[in-house]
Amino acid sequence: MSTDEWRQKRDLLISQDRLLWEMVCRTTIPLHDKLHSSAAKGIVNIDSKKQPVTPIFSLLQRDQQGSTEIKREKGTVAQAHNIRFFDHIVHRKIAKGHYPLEARLDLHGYGQEEAYFFLKKFLQSSQQSGLRYVLVITGKGKSLGSDGALYKFVPHWLTTPAFRYYVHAFEQAARQHGGGGALYIWLRRFLPRKEG
Repeated sequence: MSTDEWRQKRDLLISQDRLLWEMVCRTTIPLHDKLHSSAAKGIVNIDSKKQPVTPIFSLLQRDQQGSTEIKREKGTVAQAHNIRFFDHIVHRKIAKGHYPLEARLDLHGYGQEEAYFFLKKFLQSSQQSGLRYVLVITGKGKSLGSDGALYKFVPHWLTTPAFRYYVHAFEQAARQHGGGGALYIWLRRFLPRKEG
């Protein structure tokens, strides 16, 4: 078996494992007790730079064609996945502070795998804590030596099945909250699954 054949087989297994894991995550029932709920409340405003992450396997396939930008045109990725954009009234109320941003996550300085992990954990814990509006800072990717990968990928990730359970809508933040380098995210309400 040549090296190229082995890599193709390995990449296929990784993508199959990822799909299986996402199916398991969607059907898992979270535990709700005092220990877990208090831990979730403490995680909401995490300073993710203090937590080291060692990725075990690649979570993402790198998309270098630039097809990840989300536009308001008919038939976009967001519309295909039932992700809505904020209407201008909600956006303005968040920008003016009438609807408070209840938590924020700064992804500056992270690689794609780490950012994906922290973003998913942040949205999950925020939703379970009953939060509605959060801010995710990606940066604009205009610094020297940066290609702006998170600026491109985070909006794309928010439209994928792995995030659909958490995200109701998202939109670029107002200038005072980071402008093009940040996103307002409106979380879906947390509905615990009924047993029985």
